[in-house]
Amino acid sequence: MKTGPKPTYTRDGLMQHCLDVAATVGYNRMTDPRSIAALDVAEGFANGEATREELKAAGAAADAAWAASLAAARAAADAAKDAQKEMFIAMCEGKAPWQVK
Repeated sequence: MKTGPKPTYTRDGLMQHCLDVAATVGYNRMTDPRSIAALDVAEGFANGEATREELKAAGAAADAAWAASLAAARAAADAAKDAQKEMFIAMCEGKAPWQVK
């Protein structure tokens, strides 16, 4: 394993490094346009093409996208839990689809 000093970044260099990592890890998996726009604005900020206010607004929009996706995931999990409970009850009563003749 190669060892050596850790790289040091300027603020803009660190921002660009984070963007490179984010783009590599998840950019192609993003489906919400607010999240994609936030990454684009962050890149623009790192390149001096976007203001701090634009960056904050894009961050707030991305936070809203995250909250919406989390709420949807929780709703789906709750629905699956309810369906599982109903099937368990049906099985205990001998009324599951494969138990009914």
